[in-house]
Amino acid sequence: MKRIIQVLLLLVGVTLYSQDTLSVKDGAYGYDKDFALDLHLTTATAIKALQFDVKYDGNNFTYKSSYNLIKARLGGDSSDHVITVKEVVSGKLRILIYSPSNKTIPTGNGKLLDLSLHNSKNYGNYTFELASVVASKEDNTNLSLKLENGTITTLAPHFSWNNKTVDFGSVYKDATADFQWIISNEGTQDLNVSLNKSDLTKFSLTQWSDKSTPITWPQKILAKGQSGDKLEINVRVNTSANGTFEESLFLDSDDPNDDRKGVQEFKFKAIVYNDNRLVVQSNADAENKKTSDVKVSINGDEDITSFQFDLTPANSKIELISKSASLLKSATDHVISSNVRTDDSGNKFLRVVAYSPSNAVLAQPIGEIVKFSVRPDKIVEPGSYAINVSNVVLTNKALTNVSSASENGSINLITGRFNFESPVFDNGSGKYILNLGEILRNSYNEKSISYKNSGNKKLKITSASSTNPDVTVIGSFPIEMDPNGTASQEIKLVPSDVSNDFSTYVKFTHDGGNEMDSVQVKGTLKNRNILVMKNAYVDKGQVNTVPISLLNSNKAKGMQFDVSVPKETKAFTWTLTADSNEDFTFAELSNAKDPGITHYVGDEINFVNNAGSTHPLYIVTGLGADGGYDATKQLAGVTNQGATSGTVKVDLSGVSPGTYYYICGNHKSMQGTIIILPKFSINASSSDLVTDRTSDFILTQSSLGGVKYRFLIYSNNNSLFSGNSGDIFNVPFSVSKIDNASMDIVNGAYNVAIENIIISGQDNANITTESVSSGIIVVGGSSQFDPVVDPNQTAYLKENPALNTYFYKVKASDADENNFLDDFKIVSGNDDGTFGIISENGDLFVAKPQNVDYETKQSYSLGITVSDGFSTSAEETVTIKIIDDPNLFVVNDFTVNVYRDNNIGGLYDDSDDIRTSSVPPNVSYELLSGNDKGVFSIGASSGKLTFSAAPVFATPTDSNKNNVYEVTIKVVSLDDTSDDTPVITSEKTVSIKEGTSDALTVASMLSSSASDVDGDGVVDSLDNCPNIANSNQRDYDSNGEGDVCEDSDGDGVLDNKDICPMIPNADQADSDFDGIGDVCEDSDSDGVIDSLDNCVLVANIDQADLDGDGIGDACDNDKDGDTILNNVDNCPTVANTDQADADQDNIGDICDDDDDNDQVLDINDQCPNTPAGSVVDVNGCAIFILPVNNNKVEVTSATCIGNTDGSIGLSVEDNS
Repeated sequence: MKRIIQVLLLLVGVTLYSQDTLSVKDGAYGYDKDFALDLHLTTATAIKALQFDVKYDGNNFTYKSSYNLIKARLGGDSSDHVITVKEVVSGKLRILIYSPSNKTIPTGNGKLLDLSLHNSKNYGNYTFELASVVASKEDNTNLSLKLENGTITTLAPHFSWNNKTVDFGSVYKDATADFQWIISNEGTQDLNVSLNKSDLTKFSLTQWSDKSTPITWPQKILAKGQSGDKLEINVRVNTSANGTFEESLFLDSDDPNDDRKGVQEFKFKAIVYNDNRLVVQSNADAENKKTSDVKVSINGDEDITSFQFDLTPANSKIELISKSASLLKSATDHVISSNVRTDDSGNKFLRVVAYSPSNAVLAQPIGEIVKFSVRPDKIVEPGSYAINVSNVVLTNKALTNVSSASENGSINLITGRFNFESPVFDNGSGKYILNLGEILRNSYNEKSISYKNSGNKKLKITSASSTNPDVTVIGSFPIEMDPNGTASQEIKLVPSDVSNDFSTYVKFTHDGGNEMDSVQVKGTLKNRNILVMKNAYVDKGQVNTVPISLLNSNKAKGMQFDVSVPKETKAFTWTLTADSNEDFTFAELSNAKDPGITHYVGDEINFVNNAGSTHPLYIVTGLGADGGYDATKQLAGVTNQGATSGTVKVDLSGVSPGTYYYICGNHKSMQGTIIILPKFSINASSSDLVTDRTSDFILTQSSLGGVKYRFLIYSNNNSLFSGNSGDIFNVPFSVSKIDNASMDIVNGAYNVAIENIIISGQDNANITTESVSSGIIVVGGSSQFDPVVDPNQTAYLKENPALNTYFYKVKASDADENNFLDDFKIVSGNDDGTFGIISENGDLFVAKPQNVDYETKQSYSLGITVSDGFSTSAEETVTIKIIDDPNLFVVNDFTVNVYRDNNIGGLYDDSDDIRTSSVPPNVSYELLSGNDKGVFSIGASSGKLTFSAAPVFATPTDSNKNNVYEVTIKVVSLDDTSDDTPVITSEKTVSIKEGTSDALTVASMLSSSASDVDGDGVVDSLDNCPNIANSNQRDYDSNGEGDVCEDSDGDGVLDNKDICPMIPNADQADSDFDGIGDVCEDSDSDGVIDSLDNCVLVANIDQADLDGDGIGDACDNDKDGDTILNNVDNCPTVANTDQADADQDNIGDICDDDDDNDQVLDINDQCPNTPAGSVVDVNGCAIFILPVNNNKVEVTSATCIGNTDGSIGLSVEDNS
């Protein structure tokens, strides 16, 4: 048994050990404190390096740039592991742990490190998330680690209250008025509240539960979620004397938040009165779309028998509920009524009337006596809304109106309030606009829409959507916002409009008063024509290649731009004295006389001139004819030129390389050379152009100073640059190798600016999108951290994009200070080459737009990597979701009339039941809506409309039961790249014979916006008969079909000339010449034509004829044919010439189902001929009845056992 236990323990240990996990441990800490964030590592496989990110709320936590690596978890004292922690951005740390000697992090579990952080004063539970982990095993493969996030709780109290001002309104003298005041703790740590000062004399504070125990200070209110997380206080006003009272209570707390800490003032108000006054409650809480009660009080010095008043809301969006008023006191027999009425101005008001049928009195003080209901709806602004009272009548016992005053009331509307924030603005007419300015067409843009809840209730935003498929709203809903909370809605747009004016509306639905708010997002579209410099690592003493690429949406034929190389500034000082009038001596060069000195572009030279008053110092570009000072050749950019003392400062940032001079203005022998050399330089020619894109182009270069070069690229033959993306110019970038260490270029990253960009289009116009650009060069680069592609990225792309649509910028980062991201690659998920990526900046673009079709594929998963020039990131997936661009479609209403099969007719061809035509293979059909959609089906490709069950005229299944079936059909173009719109060419109103399943085949064609197939001058999409010319567009029945092509019954006669348009009658026979064809003449409109109708003038769709005399029952005055007219026949549906009626109930015996009229049907009657007047039992047989004068009955026995019919058996002896 012991062995078994050991084995089990071992197995459990292995199982636990195999869970390779990196985790953040939970913790709870006081606010505004330093704390250590613990991270633990559990591995069953040794790893030699570990890199990962820790993400957290950068607004509420600060990294203290301190950490502690736990050697015990890394192998103990023999471990030489080191750690590098870099704050990539606020709220994201990148951590790298490795061994310089390549030692592994051994298997095991335990604390790996802790990070020193500082939290804010804001209470809450905050997530610390692990991401982008790379754990390198000994074979350089990646170990998959399970990541467990942690929660850090900041312990802090949060002082909260339900009212800052407690307002009782008007209270009757000597009445008891209480108010529930609540102060609470919304935080995660106990709250201490103390009294600073109290001015209360007219108001008392007691426990709400008993309304007698005084509140004492200080009070400890426990953290939210615990019993005792709020203090419920009863506030009572002293009403012993009339007056208007306002007093204050000042409370202090240990809430650390700047908005709530310190002393808070709470105000208490009341008006005490004693006249006969009716008061409507003030600030009764109410919400939109909810019914809320408002109370009315009556107080005074006279008892009241009845009262009446009118209530009118100041805002028409407050509905008064009719019959909602009720009495709050029931000690008397008073009754109340309330009805909504309308005054002469159209304003609605609620009239409330109460009285006592017995003239009972309501004894003073009455207090709250009535409540009535209101229902606000779609009120936007929170706050107080008046409920005005008028026409008050208070009647005393003597029926005199004793009302002396009244007070209006109000509701306190509690609602969220959706408000857009800057940069969204109101254009003055209530329309909100977000102007994005210039945005690039077919390019990726990320924007945000800021908004706020300025209401007094939590606001729930249920959705956000755009009216333009080029715009995608990012995020999940619903979102809840606290009062005064702010948020931003991220939108991503890849605008593709041909027009330069871009516009869409983003709509937000919510539970605020407006229910829906929208903002117009607009901008001006420009094509993308830009220059991009590739970031590069450069070496000193070499000519390095730094490519510049052209991304052009338009055709381009030339360009001009300036490149500014880095300007590294170093300051140097030379102290000068004079050796007589012959030489300057340089103290820093061992008093060398007139030495030649060398500096570099960008340097700053400070000459401290101590040579004396006769030796002014000048810096010049050249010497005079006599070899001396020439005032016309002073170097620009020199401060204190010609000074005889002090400092002459020379700024070399704009000085071109070359030879310059320092010279004494009075003694030409006192001079020396200043050689200026470049640190960074470019010397380019046409050979540096990239041939694939610039065949037949020429490049010229000119210098614009020490750090700026101008380039012109053009073709003498007006050639165009090839392609739309890729390198165009390999810049030969020289970096000087400087032996003087004090002057050498410092290793690091430098910015290279491209400015004054002009790109010439095919028509010589400037098509430049951005006139400036930039790149980075790194001198002496190195890398500690691997670059990271952000995980879980999602991009959105509308189907049918244009070629080279730039729809997303991949997000990535590198924590090394001087490194840059470069060489983005798609390494998986793109086998068909649908997408491309700009290696320099991670812009994803469409390489094969024909592959991007929503109906074929709704999403792609691209594996992306990025390099920093030293190492390559792990592969991360970017998901591309394809957005459906709705195909062009047309919607039309169709009507199918069903007529009765009367077995007669004119010339008729069954093929007309289905109007057929060639159906284009590039459209599809679907049933969209209509009253009778459910009884049909339609072939998606054929357009054949078919009844689910063949219609029967006598039992119609259409919604109106009139044999007219209505359905709406949608015809959709299958080619979502085409601008051609479907146009229906078949008839939309047809008639078919009952019993026919196939109704019609919808025919259509695709037409461009200007197409006019029949050449009648009316474009197809607007033509009521698109394939038959009818320029007058006549439509006699106004059903949308032109007269020249409408033949509903398919008999070859157009409806406008057909004397029977719904039933085929090619012969147009009309025997009575009344203009109605014989096959459809139906005087009573019962669907049976007159020539076959057995009741021509009375509708009888069933044609019932009981006696078979050819006259329908509906109009036969002797249905049963027994010669007795229906109105006197005691059995009108069964022939009975004798009219026998044994029970004389006016129902003939032949059709009487109760011959003896004893209320027991003959089928159940065991005595069917019981004499009239007999009392019968359940079986219809007479019951024995004692004589009326019998006065002695003795029950000798009684039985009920065994009876199954519910009767009781009695044995009775007659002893009379």
